[in-house]
Amino acid sequence: MISEKMAVEVAFCYREIEAGKKLLLEVEEAIKGNEGKFFDRWGSERMIEMGIPSGDNSTRMFKVHPKLALSVVRAHIADKEAELVRLNEAVRLELLS
Repeated sequence: MISEKMAVEVAFCYREIEAGKKLLLEVEEAIKGNEGKFFDRWGSERMIEMGIPSGDNSTRMFKVHPKLALSVVRAHIADKEAELVRLNEAVRLELLS
């Protein structure tokens, strides 16, 4: 049997991969045919916000270009897929012990 901690880590990886792929599709669709620009539902050009929601005021960046944000999302998906490969091996070893 695998540990609860390991099960949670695997589930989190799957969740992040799924959320990342959904976000990737949404952003790609939003900028398709708009010369790489991103528009909100009212037709105003927007950039993407990225941040860390911790600390006194949190740390945020505004006006992140959508194509740059796509690179970050792709890198995050790749990182979580690689982590999932490592976790799969750790789970296999847990099951053998």
